[in-house]
Amino acid sequence: MLPRRLLQQLRPLICPLEPLLVQMPRRSRVLDIGCGTGALLLRAVKEDKVAQGLGIDVNKAALETARETWQAMRDGFPHAGLVFMPSDELPDTAGPWQVVTLIDVIHHVPRERQEAFLREAFRRVAPGGRMIYKDVCLRPWWKRAMNRLHDLVMARQWISEVPLEKVRLWAGQEGLKVVEEQHYGRLWYGHELLVMGRDSFGD
Repeated sequence: MLPRRLLQQLRPLICPLEPLLVQMPRRSRVLDIGCGTGALLLRAVKEDKVAQGLGIDVNKAALETARETWQAMRDGFPHAGLVFMPSDELPDTAGPWQVVTLIDVIHHVPRERQEAFLREAFRRVAPGGRMIYKDVCLRPWWKRAMNRLHDLVMARQWISEVPLEKVRLWAGQEGLKVVEEQHYGRLWYGHELLVMGRDSFGD
């Protein structure tokens, strides 16, 4: 297994962050679900996208790497505050958030829990806010196969993807509208991105 700090640095080579960052308004209040080593939030701070950020994950070792990296850089970004904590410590009352991100997470969630997991994430989006959802692609088949092989090697897990039509359906039932959809690749990995918004009060 590669060192976590190295994985943090290599992640943007596999999962490009630029398509995600461009969807974040400046100095937002951001919840990153499944933040891992914090690569997205840490980069977002550098791009002036985060005023207050919370990253949650089930992997405590990854969270510690995220905290250490933030501690080393935080003095250079006095406008921003980041907190990284275990997922099970997030209060039900936390939020709502201007931006909620769920990046390459849902395929790790057991199939029988995926709908409830996504609906809970959608409910964290504030009125006028947005959900940035990205996961590995289902097509073409060979990119799907490479994504699956990657997770089998790196996470020792046989993943379970969710078709985008289900994501759109559940998001719509939770009051979110798809405002942008992208399909893109990096190396041999394929990515599916949905940006979803919730109307402001009175809209």
